[in-house]
Order: sequence, then C-alpha cells, then structure tokens
Amino acid sequence: MATVKDVMDINIVEVQVDINLKELLALIREYGIQDFPVVDSESRFKGMVYERDLLQLLCPQGQFAASLEPVQAARISEIMHRDVATAFEHESLEEAGLRMLRAQTAMMPVIRENKIIGLVRQSHIFRELASHLIATFMPPAHHEQAVEVKAGSKGEDHRFFERADAILPVAYKLADEQGRTLQGEARLAETVNISAGGLLIRTREKLPLRALIHIALDLFQDNQPIRRLCRTVRCLRAEDSASFKIGLLFLGMSAAERKKIDAYVKKLGHNQGGHS
Repeated sequence: MATVKDVMDINIVEVQVDINLKELLALIREYGIQDFPVVDSESRFKGMVYERDLLQLLCPQGQFAASLEPVQAARISEIMHRDVATAFEHESLEEAGLRMLRAQTAMMPVIRENKIIGLVRQSHIFRELASHLIATFMPPAHHEQAVEVKAGSKGEDHRFFERADAILPVAYKLADEQGRTLQGEARLAETVNISAGGLLIRTREKLPLRALIHIALDLFQDNQPIRRLCRTVRCLRAEDSASFKIGLLFLGMSAAERKKIDAYVKKLGHNQGGHS
C-alpha cells in the first residue's frame, strides 16, 4: 500500500517566521499558493499559515477592509498556527488520513527531523485510496469482450441527449482501470455523431466494452480541445467492415460545459434539417 512519501507534494514554498503580511501577500501573488509552512532561519518547521487565516485578517467584520494599512505590518508569527497535525513520509495513507479527520484539516506538513519535506493533502490520499479500491473491487475492463452489433441491426437504444452528425478528428488513448493513461502514442479517429452525453467515433480497431479512454476533441474549433475521460459502451462494425463505430460515454462534465455542447449540437441538428 502507498505511503505518504508516494503522494506528497514536494514543490513547497517555505516562508520565514519574521516576514510581515505585506511580504506574504507578495509571495501569494508570485507563487499562487494558498497555505504556507513557516520556518526559522535554520529551516526548522515552526507552524502553518492557512488561507482562511488571511481571509479572517483581511475581512475582520465579514467584508474586505478598505485598506491594508492597519494589518500589512502584522508579523506572520502573530497569525500562524504552531500546534498543527503533521505527517511522516513512511507512514501509511490510512494513518495520515485518520489523523487529518481527527484534526479536521485538509492538509498536513510532512516532517523529517523537524524540517518540512512536503505537504500531503486530503485530495492526494482520497485519489490513491479510491484507485486502490477500484483495482481491488472492480473487474478489469479488458476481461470483458466488446459487444459487437452488425450495421443496420435493431436494438434498444435509450438516448437522453440530442445528437447531431459531425465528422471531426479526435485523438484518444486507452487508460487502465484507475483512469491512468497507458503508455504509447495517441491514436486518431473521427467522430460520427456527438451529444452532450458522449460521442460515436469511427476507429480502425475494435475496443473492449467498458474500457476507459481519454479523448481530446477540438469541438468548437477554437484551439481549446475538450479533454475527457470516457467509457466505451458499444462497438458496432461499420458498413465498410474495415472499421468500427465505438460509442463513448463522458464520465464527468460540468453543467456549463454540458449546456454549451448541447447548444452546439442543437445548432448542428438545425443546420442539418433535423435530429440525428
């Protein structure tokens, strides 16, 4: 099982205990970091400054202060947390995660010989544990055979989103059961039709049912391709018998993105004189 060392973030920015708030805000602007470990002149860990502490300092009455003058000289040593939960690099993720829950924190500094060597976040632990659970309890996708349907055959087809025909290049790469991209070059295919729920693409290879696939599709032709993790839900032999039509289901998408794609599909369908 993975340890804290396997998932911790080692690209950390330490701040000196004697800097003031104005200097800290300059560091936030430069590095775009929310939480800072505080160290002394010998790099010994002294505590943490969290984003919520800065917000409370800048919004003392529940709204942003009109000026920073009253607080910009405040020393970090005055607002930092000295008694914080910490993690150790060789402990298990379960141990670190339980300590986070008890301390009601979403992040812990990782300490070695009183010096900070990384930060471990709740999201790091959750992703690793989720991957372990998936690998343990979900059957591998490659154990299932593709469902092959002959072109023109009839079958039950529940569609929850409007579709429109569209021929666009799409790049894809196979992923493992945890959604991690497998090594190898991306492969090219083309879309047959699109919807806010997924795609039907034409490929040269037959793909297994429930395989996970990363796709990149410049749907709106704006050089900002949609990149999504999909699952194969069907495999149809194409009319030319030399290719396959693969049904892909988007596994995750924001409501705004789905609305944008749906509007685009409706526009395509209108231009085509009907629904696909």
